Amino acid sequence: MGSTPDIPSQMLHKKLQRSHSLTMDETVGGGGDEPTANTSTDDSLKPLMRQDMDEASDGTNQELEDNESAVGIKLQMSCEMCKNYEIQLQEMQYNEVVTSLQLENCEKTIKGLREELRKEQTFRSDLEEKFNEDAKRADKEIRDLCGRVDESYRTIDALTKSHHELRKEANDIIANLMTQMEEASKESNRIQADNNVLLGKFVAKSQVLQNEAIDLPQDIDEMQFYCLKLREELITTLAAKERNEETMKSEIMFLKDQMIGEQQSKETIEENLTQDNDMLRSTVDSLQTEFNDIKRRYEEQEQQLFQCSDRLSRLTDKTHTKISELEVQNNDLSSSKTKLESDNSDLRNQVQSLQVELDNSEAVQKDFVKLSQSLQIQLEKIRQSDSEVRWQHEDDIVECNSCKKAFHSKKEKSHCCHCGRVFCSECNNKVIYSGPKGRPFKVCGVCHTLLDNQTACWFVNEAPQSPT
Repeated sequence: MGSTPDIPSQMLHKKLQRSHSLTMDETVGGGGDEPTANTSTDDSLKPLMRQDMDEASDGTNQELEDNESAVGIKLQMSCEMCKNYEIQLQEMQYNEVVTSLQLENCEKTIKGLREELRKEQTFRSDLEEKFNEDAKRADKEIRDLCGRVDESYRTIDALTKSHHELRKEANDIIANLMTQMEEASKESNRIQADNNVLLGKFVAKSQVLQNEAIDLPQDIDEMQFYCLKLREELITTLAAKERNEETMKSEIMFLKDQMIGEQQSKETIEENLTQDNDMLRSTVDSLQTEFNDIKRRYEEQEQQLFQCSDRLSRLTDKTHTKISELEVQNNDLSSSKTKLESDNSDLRNQVQSLQVELDNSEAVQKDFVKLSQSLQIQLEKIRQSDSEVRWQHEDDIVECNSCKKAFHSKKEKSHCCHCGRVFCSECNNKVIYSGPKGRPFKVCGVCHTLLDNQTACWFVNEAPQSPT
């Protein structure tokens, strides 16, 4: 609660000091603590007391009127301050709403950018996964193709090696056959030469024999013996000739058969070699075609892989650029969000501060209103006190004049030694020391404020009671 202005009471204290001392010294009998209706008051003091009380009442009325006008001015100033506070509060609330809308828009933008970033990252991860799968599949196909190519090369090498071995073997066989043919031809020539030699010998011998003179024996027995001898020689020669002819024929037939067999073997080997060569050539052509196809597919796969790599590189660069831009935007938005949150927090603090000040101002205004009403009531009561006896009788009062607490017995009632009104013990608990001997007197809060210059008004520490 805001502080309330103190009611000036110096003049009132000065005017009432003398009359209060005289009145309390005379009304309190025998130094007692509570005043009673004293019927033995000196009649000579009554005009003086009345004069002093009238002066005090006039001073109090004037002071209350001055305080009322001051309170009205302060209430008017408080109303203007409240209007200013309300205007500032409305501006703060408007700024807070605008800041909240900007913050909400920033959060929506951040959310959209994060969603776009998430989609971009998902697309990038899917593309990388697809690229990795294609790369793995291409690598597998390339490895398979390389394996098949290596296997084909090994097969070609094996076939080439086998072809060379078979060709070498065939050449060796042909060379052996040619050697054997040459040897057979040489043998045939030798036999023919031997035969010719033999024929030549026989011819020469026959010519010698023809040229020789026939010296036949004269004796028949010797002639017969000589004929028999010649016959035997002829038979032996014919037998040897036949044997030689048979041997030569059998050797010639054997050599012919061997030559024919070797020729057939040669032809068979050449045919087999030709077939093997054709088969190897067709295999090589097929493998070459397959190798060219594999090479073409490999080049296509490599080109596709290069294109995919290039595309992935471009997409990666684009994604990195987009991510960098989004990160920059996110950082800017985060900074803006932080600044807006800070501004919003400051505005909230200002709004709360202004709200507290407004509440305090409203509370002060209400206190001023209650104070004004209370002062008006006090003023009215003081004005009415001139037309009636100030001292209130206990039987006439049923509730406390301050807190309105109902009384149930006389013990609960207590008189103020200054104004004479009846209060409860809690409201009439102030003590004033007065008189020549400085005796203590119980007074109410209002009278304590009027009598003690060093004490603040009663409504400073507690709100004034609402008028009834």
